[in-house]
Amino acid sequence: MDYFFLDCFTSKGNSLRTVDNTDPFPGITTRMLRKGKVLDVPEDAVAQFYFDKKPLGIIPELFGSPTFLMTPKLFSALKECGVDNIQAWSAKINDLETGESFDYILGNIIGIVDIIDNSASDISPCSPTHTAMLYKKGL
Repeated sequence: MDYFFLDCFTSKGNSLRTVDNTDPFPGITTRMLRKGKVLDVPEDAVAQFYFDKKPLGIIPELFGSPTFLMTPKLFSALKECGVDNIQAWSAKINDLETGESFDYILGNIIGIVDIIDNSASDISPCSPTHTAMLYKKGL
């Protein structure tokens, strides 16, 4: 069985917008969203995030850092494919420079396990997976 890691890339010369590392809810940190456990947050809660003050770039369908933020369109597609292990809340990503606000879904993936066979996997040297592996190895 093949497993795939979702990531967003841009064409050469373009960059992706980034989101600050704001804790999404009182008492809930972005780190807690990476543990794979159900969180006690009301379903109708709305998380607030802000674009970093970096040069403008493309706004992606998926932000993998600081937490799992995706467009409602992507979340709907994942559900249609049978993905049923994401605890989800509405989220807003705010642009303090322009005053615009973008609708996203904040996802908490339940039941995260390390399933990567590194010796049999093709991993991009720029991927979050590669970064995580370097972090684990202490490089």
